[in-house]
Amino acid sequence: WHLSDDEAWRVEIDAYPALTEIGAWRGHGLAIPPLLGSSPARTGGFYTKAAVREIVSLASSFGITVVPEIDMPGHCYAMQL
Repeated sequence: WHLSDDEAWRVEIDAYPALTEIGAWRGHGLAIPPLLGSSPARTGGFYTKAAVREIVSLASSFGITVVPEIDMPGHCYAMQL
C-alpha cells in the first residue's frame, strides 16, 4: 500500500499534520502544483487512521496482509515541503 504516491502523502499521522494538510493536495497555487496531467483544481486526499484500520481489518478477514510502502526517493515530493 503506497503511503506516498502520485507525488503526495496519503496517510494521516498525528505527529506530522502538515503531511496531510499540505502534502496530500495539489493544484494551482498550492505547495504541490498540478502534476501528471491533473487539472489546476485542488485535488488529492488522504486516508484517515480510522480508514486505515478498517481497510487492514477487512483485508485480514480475507487472509490478506497489508504491507505499507513509502517510496524513497521516488514519490517523495510531498515530504520535501
